[in-house]
Amino acid sequence: MAAAVVEDLQGNRKIVIGTSELRGYLRPGVKSAIKTGETVIPGNGHAEADIIGWAITNNYKVIAVAAGRPVCDNCVQVIERANGIVASPKKSSPRS
Repeated sequence: MAAAVVEDLQGNRKIVIGTSELRGYLRPGVKSAIKTGETVIPGNGHAEADIIGWAITNNYKVIAVAAGRPVCDNCVQVIERANGIVASPKKSSPRS
């Protein structure tokens, strides 16, 4: 799972929650914590990348993205290309 702060063209900010669970499934504890105005993005892969794709498609500027686990290198690159801040730990690259 991941969450992001995004901003529309008028400067209004909102929270977007991404899940990589099949068909956008949210566990009961998570589902009950979603607040009015927050948007859940169903996943097709990594929640962070899905959020960025949704933001770009819907003309939102990405401010910051955080995840429940360290963010993989690919998602870090996707977030940074969208000029967003990676607001949680990054996954360590394997040592050779």
